[in-house]
Amino acid sequence: MWMGLKGEKRLDKPGKNCLKDFLMYNSHYELVYNQIVDGIKIKVLNQDESVVMTEFELQKGTLLPEHNHTSDHTAYLLKGKIRMVANGIATDFYQGDNWCIKKDLSHTTEALEDSVILEVFNVEPENEVFGILNRAQQTTI
Repeated sequence: MWMGLKGEKRLDKPGKNCLKDFLMYNSHYELVYNQIVDGIKIKVLNQDESVVMTEFELQKGTLLPEHNHTSDHTAYLLKGKIRMVANGIATDFYQGDNWCIKKDLSHTTEALEDSVILEVFNVEPENEVFGILNRAQQTTI
């Protein structure tokens, strides 16, 4: 007997595919980028009822227009260099930096180099992630 990720007792032995029963799992072969503006693409890496993980690819020189979010967003810069402007304050982020954008904070993001951002945030059913459909529920989030 062993414990599952949610604390439940399991009689079966852990095996090759048993974690798929307990974890949110997506194969990288199933993931597709969506163009949100010229030079900026996003793909949803994983999603459940409450949390989404996305990857942004930004080409050097592109600007993600001013926007805000309905929940806090935590991010990690996997590659490149970006400039984020919020409340009139510009901050440069470099590969390996991370940050949290609080909900309702208007901001822009400019790619100073080709960049890749990993972003994690909570979702509510009525929220939209740049028009990408919630694959699990087939509704916009």
